[in-house]
Amino acid sequence: MVDTSSPPRAVELAKRLKAAGAKMYGAFWCSHCFEQKEAFGREAMKDFPYVECYPDGFRQASKTQRLRFLLCIMSMAAPL
Repeated sequence: MVDTSSPPRAVELAKRLKAAGAKMYGAFWCSHCFEQKEAFGREAMKDFPYVECYPDGFRQASKTQRLRFLLCIMSMAAPL
């Protein structure tokens, strides 16, 4: 659940990303994913395609799924 309101620029960015076929992959337990959703805000996230990487919960995920998610997060956090 996203608690913040969306700035107009976030709504516009979400629309453009959606039109380009982008998706946000995240996990319910990930603080970085939560912060990103809060930054976009409620209105922008309502229509933006969000894919929950752990729809059945963390304990139900395989080790491979957990490793893939961790590698994805690490690659996003790496400085350019």
